[in-house]
Amino acid sequence: MSRQPFSMRWTRWIAVVVLMAATARAAELGVTGDRFTIDGKPAFLFGISYYGALGASREFITRDLDDLRKLGFNWIRVWANWSAFDNDVSAVDSEGRARRPYLDTLVWLAGECDRRCMIVDVTLSRGNGAVGPPRLQSLEAHRRAVETLVSALKSRRNWYLDLANERNVKDKRFVSFEELKELREVAKRIDYRLLITASHAGGEMGLEDLRSYLTTARVDFISPHRPRHRQSPTQTEEVTRKLLTWMKEISRVVPVHYQEIFRRGY
Repeated sequence: MSRQPFSMRWTRWIAVVVLMAATARAAELGVTGDRFTIDGKPAFLFGISYYGALGASREFITRDLDDLRKLGFNWIRVWANWSAFDNDVSAVDSEGRARRPYLDTLVWLAGECDRRCMIVDVTLSRGNGAVGPPRLQSLEAHRRAVETLVSALKSRRNWYLDLANERNVKDKRFVSFEELKELREVAKRIDYRLLITASHAGGEMGLEDLRSYLTTARVDFISPHRPRHRQSPTQTEEVTRKLLTWMKEISRVVPVHYQEIFRRGY
């Protein structure tokens, strides 16, 4: 029986170690009380809006992620059904079914972020019809979209799902708390560890809305979108403390995540 040269065996041993290290490298987003954690350590999610990322080339995305990581960012927000004017880069169609190649790009993007220990916000929206057609207008379609995304990304722990962007706005975007509850249950049946939120807009979040997010929809953290005016940044601390105080009264404390960045000009 012939034996392989030592150098060949050594090379293969190194290859196995490198492969094991690459496989083991994965970021896991968690929640402990009012804090996020990454790999079990308290973390602040600091990132950018990357809404239409699924329409970019993989070369551009890779360069962007490398630059973001060098600058200290650890989080991006990507829409799963981004459509504006004549550009539709949605990973799911209006009925919630897989739409390739964009779903494949989303899965690849989550993997690239995972290698860089970055968190991905994957957001769904029913849309308001202003710059593109309304989407997911039935609960059945919305449910199907959740199933499609969670199933495709189930192997990753570095992402969370925003079930409905600005769900409280009373136009075609509106999603009730009862619908959120059902959508959350759909997601958790597929991946019980996945963190779920639903974003809120149109002014400060009130006590009753907060109570419904925590006790009816049972989100893992809240995502209020702050009002866009000059005084808003200086009010954020006070607003956050009030929300956390209310949570203690409700007996359920979760992180407050400000995922909607001010655009230039605000």
